Amino acid sequence: MRQLPQVEQAMGRQAIPLLRQLDAACTSVDDLTEATVESFETPGARSHYDRRRSIGARHTAAQRNLFSRMLGCLRHCFTKRTRYDEAIAFPTPEFPQFAATS
Repeated sequence: MRQLPQVEQAMGRQAIPLLRQLDAACTSVDDLTEATVESFETPGARSHYDRRRSIGARHTAAQRNLFSRMLGCLRHCFTKRTRYDEAIAFPTPEFPQFAATS
């Protein structure tokens, strides 16, 4: 009968990291959703998302690609010490028929 508290203690030690991982995953999903909703307000980001969807990407894949592109743009702005410019971050393609391949 003395093993029961030890088993519960061991299970508690295993459950805490799992709960932390779950919390981190939920937080990242919330951040991704919030960033995507806010980014859809800009025409360049919306057209990028729509372009990804038109070539057959699923919603989550297009969302993830948009989020990665935005993070890359922000990283560029921080490292180069420049201001964010949507015209540079999401330029309109010069040749729309070739835009889907990139």
